[in-house]
Order: sequence, then C-alpha cells, then structure tokens
Amino acid sequence: MKVTVTFEYELDEKQKEKFEDIRSDEGEFEAFEFLEDLVKKDIDVAEVVETEYKE
Repeated sequence: MKVTVTFEYELDEKQKEKFEDIRSDEGEFEAFEFLEDLVKKDIDVAEVVETEYKE
C-alpha cells in the first residue's frame, strides 16, 4: 500500500532566510532536508491539503 500526503506549510521570515542560506551555501538537497525536518517538527500545525490513496 502506498499513501501520498501533501502538506501546505508557510515559512516565517527567519525560516525562509535560513532555507535560502542553506540552499546557496550547501545546495538544493540540504535545503529540502531542512524543510523536511522543519515540517516533521511542526507536523501538528501543518494543514493537510490533499491526500491520495493508491493500491
């Protein structure tokens, strides 16, 4: 079973600046790892926008 969940998460200015700094200094992969970690920490405030179910 595969479940795909899409979240909409808005960064505040400090988080956005940190994302941009990581992206320019370390690269895309590291920047998106930062976003994943951020969302995982705050998952209770993330709003589920779309859920897709496939077997």
